[in-house]
Amino acid sequence: MKQIIITLLFALEVCCVSAQNLTSAFFVFRNDGPVLPFFYEDVDSIRQSKIDTDSIERPEFVTTEFWTSDSIYRVPIASIDSIAFRTPSEIRKPRSKEISDELLSYLVAVDSLTLKFSPSVPKSILPEKGDKLTYLNVMNLLPNGFLGEVRNVNVTDSNILVICDSIGISEAYSRLFKVMEYRSPKNISRTTSNGVQTIDFSIHYPLLFDENYFVDFSLLKEDYAFGFNSNKVNLYFDVDVLGKYTIIKEDHTWEPSYYIKFNGDANVAIDLELDSYFNFDLLSEYIPEEYRDIPIPTPGCPALFTVIFRPEASVSGSIIVAGTWKYSLGMGFECRYSTESNIGNFIHINQITPLKSNLDKIDFFGTDMSLSAGGYLALRVGVPKMAVCYIGAAAGLSLKSSFLIGKNEFKKALYSNLLYDKINFSNSLVTLSAYVEPRGEVKLFNIFEGKIGKTYSVDILSIPSKKLFPDFKDLKYVENGAETHLECNAEGLMYFPVYLGIKVVDDNNKEVFKEFNDKMHMIGSTHVEFPYLHKTFNKPCTAYPVFKIFDREITASPSLDLNLMAVPVTDGAVVGSTEANLCGHLEMDSITNFDILLADYIVGFCYSTSSGNVKDGKVVECKLRTDRTFEANISGLNEDTDYYYCAFITTDTITEYGEVRHFYTKEAEEIDLGLSVNWRAWNVGANHSYEYGNHYAWGEKNVKGEYSWSSYFDNPYNGKEWIGCSVDTDISGVYEHDASKDLGEDWRMPTREEMQELLDKCEWEWHTVEGVDGYKVTGPSRRSIFLPANGLIDGSSLNNTGTYGAYWTSTPQADTEGKATAATLYFYGGMLKSLQWANRYAGRAVRPVRDKK
Repeated sequence: MKQIIITLLFALEVCCVSAQNLTSAFFVFRNDGPVLPFFYEDVDSIRQSKIDTDSIERPEFVTTEFWTSDSIYRVPIASIDSIAFRTPSEIRKPRSKEISDELLSYLVAVDSLTLKFSPSVPKSILPEKGDKLTYLNVMNLLPNGFLGEVRNVNVTDSNILVICDSIGISEAYSRLFKVMEYRSPKNISRTTSNGVQTIDFSIHYPLLFDENYFVDFSLLKEDYAFGFNSNKVNLYFDVDVLGKYTIIKEDHTWEPSYYIKFNGDANVAIDLELDSYFNFDLLSEYIPEEYRDIPIPTPGCPALFTVIFRPEASVSGSIIVAGTWKYSLGMGFECRYSTESNIGNFIHINQITPLKSNLDKIDFFGTDMSLSAGGYLALRVGVPKMAVCYIGAAAGLSLKSSFLIGKNEFKKALYSNLLYDKINFSNSLVTLSAYVEPRGEVKLFNIFEGKIGKTYSVDILSIPSKKLFPDFKDLKYVENGAETHLECNAEGLMYFPVYLGIKVVDDNNKEVFKEFNDKMHMIGSTHVEFPYLHKTFNKPCTAYPVFKIFDREITASPSLDLNLMAVPVTDGAVVGSTEANLCGHLEMDSITNFDILLADYIVGFCYSTSSGNVKDGKVVECKLRTDRTFEANISGLNEDTDYYYCAFITTDTITEYGEVRHFYTKEAEEIDLGLSVNWRAWNVGANHSYEYGNHYAWGEKNVKGEYSWSSYFDNPYNGKEWIGCSVDTDISGVYEHDASKDLGEDWRMPTREEMQELLDKCEWEWHTVEGVDGYKVTGPSRRSIFLPANGLIDGSSLNNTGTYGAYWTSTPQADTEGKATAATLYFYGGMLKSLQWANRYAGRAVRPVRDKK
């Protein structure tokens, strides 16, 4: 069983594992289930939805949807604790150790769970009995990683053997959460784009000879020769393998388990390029064979060896084809291992894409024709009409014309009837060249003829090529301050005049922008540039070059993705009782200049008392500052109320919203409960009724680190003798001793009688506000205040918050012998509430009152 988990964790023998860039994935932490990992490149979008996990539409937002290329993951909003953008750290069990790179440098062999090290390994880095060794990467000797517990270490003169027992991964880790990649075993070349590694390797084998060399075999018939020449046959073999998998631990008490998910693709491409030609010898029709080789007298040369000169003139042509066949296979599986034996193990194939074969592209198809004339000077050896060899060189002039029809890769969106990327014409009119061609020939019985050689040429005259369609390059989105442009370059000498332009379409193929130059283009290189009105923020769009020929519009390539982003971010709020100041800012993509937004877009906030319809709530617009911030002051809010708000930006007809946040309006500071005095809505040192505020010793105005008789300002001890406290009068409104007096505006501590009135004449209900427990106290006026269970400080620590309430009055117990207590309000857990006398040194809250005016 334990061996199975090792196989599951480190399977795929051809893989090589490395830690993924921490910013290429994020993790959704749930309070009711496992952590969900998502790769950035897999997620198309994230949104709030009214569709629940049973696909039933609800009246308010209930789930967060994570959209991938082939799936939708709906997670209940209430179950999401947080989203982390860093891989959670691993937690190891005691004595669980990773095999270090230094120790690996001494590893010489591996036999199952036995590691063999060289005898020179330092003892300080040797593992010890009981160590749980792990290695989650791979190397040549550990192609599946390693997981085992050291049973024994045997040291000999020739080697050191570390003998291990198999263990489950849960015996080495309390938490293991790594995002990793599957890699090709062929470590030839690697490229990285957006955190995804692609491993490519190719085999290039040129058959016969390379370019400029030729081999010519001809069958001779009467007065002309037809031959086949292959001077370029190249075969390419490319394999791409990529993928990724995640390993997580689902730590449920009833089913602790480990989970693996893998998805990958394998593509095999075969490129074949063939260049062959045919040849017609023009002179063979007019010159008899016996007179084609003109002997040149050379004294002393035997009859077997003859220096000859041969005039040559021919017409030749070539056919060129290049294409790619591609095969692809997509695969994926899920594996789960449970430590509970009755749960068992399973492997689930969650994705299989059948092997597909297609003609991925024909790079080009073309011909060229040439007319050449010159002479051949050579040494002829052999017997005429039987076997003759020639060794020499030819020289002359060549007139060449070529014509190519090229097909490049298809783009995803070409919106005219003609696919521009499918056909691209070019034509070289005439090129005049001088050539020198060393070569050798062999002729057998006037039936078979063969040639081999190499051509060197230099162009004397070349008439520039003309094109039917222009080539477009360097399509760009350019900003200069508040001005923005789309621009590109068009190249090519044209057969016919064309009008050049650029257009932009959204992801629904709806045209949002298009402009053409008013001048026709025929010659050379032309720069195309148009002011671009910014209508495409926060929605994916694509720009294309376009042109008109004979009043027909054709969409060209290359394309340019315009994902221009101006994303609103909801910042904090400064809150009062009936008003709030909301703050936000914009995050821009790296290519967008902020100046373009200052006058053209609407920013602001939506707010509501319901979290489910914030975007349908009230809207307030505000001005965007040059530092990309904006804020709005809203008034007329209800006191003591939860509000939800989010920032937004509207560009054209698209509105983008920021994160929904919330704030809680304060109560009115002064509450008339219908009693003899008005009560303040929150404690001294607090800003809201649900905050505990500060804790004070009776008669003191400052908070401190320790609350005891020794730190009390009116210590009742005189040395070792108890004399009682000296302050024996009511301190309500006394500036030196009343912590409320720093608030100003006639606030003061309540007396014992005023606190007793609160107990006797009000309704007390155990209540929770913003997650804080306490008493809601409702007076005869039906208005209320909230007294949080603020706890008590006796010594240096705050205790019993959430269950125990402790509030001072200003009245001391002065007529007793001890003279060291004062009246305090006491309540406990919604069960008890009363006034009692308590030691003055302890830290309790102060809730001020004010006389009615």
